[in-house]
Amino acid sequence: MWQHHSALLCAVSLVLLATLGQAANSSLAAPDNRTCSTCTACAGSSYASAPCTSHTDTTCTPCSTCAGNEYVLRACQEQADTVCEPCSSCRAGEQYQTAACSASADTQCATCDTCQSGQHVTTNCSGTTNTGCTDCTVCGTGTFQTAACTRYTDTQCQACTPCLATEYQRKPCGNASAGECAACSTCPDGFYESQACSGAADTVCTACSFCPAGSYQTAACTSTTDTACSTCNTCPPGSHAVSPCTALQDTGCQFGSSEDSTTFKLLFGVDDLNSIKRLRDVGGSNTTSFLTLTETAISDLAGLQVKAVNASAPAAVEVFTPDTTSPELVSFSLDLSAGSVSLTFSETVDLITLDATQLTFQNHAASPTESLTVAHNGSLPAGAPDDTTVTITLDQRDLNDIKALSELLIDQNSSYLALTANTIDDMSGNAVTPLATSAAQRTVAFAPDIVPPQLQAFDLNLTAGTVTLVFSEMMNITSLDATGITLQAASAGGVAAYTLTGGIFASATRPTVVLTLDADDLNAIK
Repeated sequence: MWQHHSALLCAVSLVLLATLGQAANSSLAAPDNRTCSTCTACAGSSYASAPCTSHTDTTCTPCSTCAGNEYVLRACQEQADTVCEPCSSCRAGEQYQTAACSASADTQCATCDTCQSGQHVTTNCSGTTNTGCTDCTVCGTGTFQTAACTRYTDTQCQACTPCLATEYQRKPCGNASAGECAACSTCPDGFYESQACSGAADTVCTACSFCPAGSYQTAACTSTTDTACSTCNTCPPGSHAVSPCTALQDTGCQFGSSEDSTTFKLLFGVDDLNSIKRLRDVGGSNTTSFLTLTETAISDLAGLQVKAVNASAPAAVEVFTPDTTSPELVSFSLDLSAGSVSLTFSETVDLITLDATQLTFQNHAASPTESLTVAHNGSLPAGAPDDTTVTITLDQRDLNDIKALSELLIDQNSSYLALTANTIDDMSGNAVTPLATSAAQRTVAFAPDIVPPQLQAFDLNLTAGTVTLVFSEMMNITSLDATGITLQAASAGGVAAYTLTGGIFASATRPTVVLTLDADDLNAIK
């Protein structure tokens, strides 16, 4: 616009001078010859820093270029130079950069995020990075909190220290408490252990019972069982009392007249009766029941000793009544270190008839939450005789199944036994009295497993990238730490060896564990 305006002024000035000269007089000199030019238009890379006038052309100046730390606030225009502004910096600790400063735009900043309650900072807000927040760790089962989660640190957790087999958890481990173990109490004299010391509770001691009037003691109070009492017998018809019922002895009865007689009935003691039953070829029928007497067995009223009945000519039984009473399970005990269960019955039992698959272990007397019926017969000690107590070594497969259950047979209070009538017979073929799963019997003694497991074999598969470990018993997979495994070139020491740095648990079948090797470990081994 300035260029056109100046050209117009030039033309007007010439006309005006010519007119004035003619009007004044003819002697005025004519104006100098003047030439008018079009004002210069500045090119696109320059701007008019001074306008075109009647006497001067337009002054064009090159447009300024912004420096590297500046951006164009306003582009170069026809009559104005470029306007540059310094690039902004995001406020440290308050903002982070979302877009860098460019030739045409300033730095873009955003406000740093603030971690919520229950989170901690994992990445500080700076440069082009926003605040990184992660949920605070919650210490899981089997761990406790040693340091609370703060703005910049996560919760610190530590594994609970398990109590020893002779201790119980007096204070539970969890939250912010490491817990507290205390030694299991031992019941004093006059008390018995009514509830064994377990992981969560101390021994419960109960005062030994005294047999009430009209009863007598059949078994003394022990460290784990109360006094056993039975009602005093009343002598049956045809017999009379020869000794009264006392605190430790039942009424003594004798058949026949209380006066001297030619006929007597002798009552066998329990031990004698079981010993007789233990003999398969004696006392089993009327054809295997004969009697001998020594001279000192009895005397007549004159004091003369009875005539001896010798083994060469024994007296044959006249009336034989077989045993028709079913045996009962009196008690049982467990030894998980030996992998055995001992069953004690009310009379001698026939080991030939034993079927261990009729036994069921459960963690409560009734309505158990975990139970296991024995699947294999196990084994008996070599040459074990028929007796009132039977000790069975459980099959390793059954032991592994038991150990895989977290609430079964872990202490005395989780060890109950039920059995069917097909479990075993007495020597007369009478089936044992069954114990229903709704009325299972608790063990009187419990020995935990304290035998360390052993590695029995291993396989290395470099194609699949796995190590297969075979142990002597069921293992706790969560305890697997691959960094505890070292492969070496020979069975002797001092050879090339490599310790694993990691690995992933792949699978487990009973006592077999498969570990998938870390890629770096696999390449290092190769």
